[in-house]
Amino acid sequence: NGNGPFFENHCQMTHDESQWMVPDPNWQSRTPYFLLIGAKKAGTTTLFSWLRSHPQIVSGIRKELLYFLPDRFERISPETGKVQVEKVRQDLYQDEFVDPKTRIHPDTIAFEATPGYLFLSTKSRISILCSVPWVKLLVTLRDPVDRCFSNYNFLLDYQVKRKGGLSISQKRMKQNNGTVLLMHLGKTLSFEEMVEMDFADLRESGVIQDVIPPEKFAGSAEEQEAWTRYQEMDNGMSKFLDRPVGRSLYVLQILEWQRGLREIGRDPATEMLIVRNRGLD
Repeated sequence: NGNGPFFENHCQMTHDESQWMVPDPNWQSRTPYFLLIGAKKAGTTTLFSWLRSHPQIVSGIRKELLYFLPDRFERISPETGKVQVEKVRQDLYQDEFVDPKTRIHPDTIAFEATPGYLFLSTKSRISILCSVPWVKLLVTLRDPVDRCFSNYNFLLDYQVKRKGGLSISQKRMKQNNGTVLLMHLGKTLSFEEMVEMDFADLRESGVIQDVIPPEKFAGSAEEQEAWTRYQEMDNGMSKFLDRPVGRSLYVLQILEWQRGLREIGRDPATEMLIVRNRGLD
């Protein structure tokens, strides 16, 4: 077929492969038309609400479909290890994008917002670009340190709500020198301790290293391999802590998504919009 190496290596269609990039009926190419892929704690919820309020934009059945996250994605052929494109599209159209407007109105587009797609760039980009290769990408960024600290407070809030008891404001009143109790973990962790745990994983995976000079390491195959190892690390507690530093390393994530777009013949300059949000959480 003429779909190129990316399709050959990662994607599987059992019927008409000519519909990979240009599906028929054409409403499918607007369902979804774009994805808001992150970053987490960078204003995606607010932006999602703004976009969904537009009369010509519809969303999936909820904000975060999570469908393409690696630990949830099920449409991989056990025989070939490739993405089962037709089965994915069937899932999306029957279960995730049920609003009929894109089928009826040719000027209506659909989208969804799952912030984890940006961070989990190695596997998510393959499953997404195999399944909906026409999709455009929207990325919202925030000051990386502010994002990291907001992520920490999000986890704290989550633990309090999950376990009950003190409200988040009461919990913060009981902080002692910046130390808080992440109750589910059974360990008291400060923001600084959580960050150091993530730095340890970045060093172990090789994302932070001192063997290759920085000017040669940046953008290299070695850096890409290290980033993949980091995403796939499963160190129990540190993974539960949501990779607060790694999620703020925007360049590594964006570069990988840009490579993916180029691999299917699309220009990141026109297919990926990156905006910076200030004051949104």
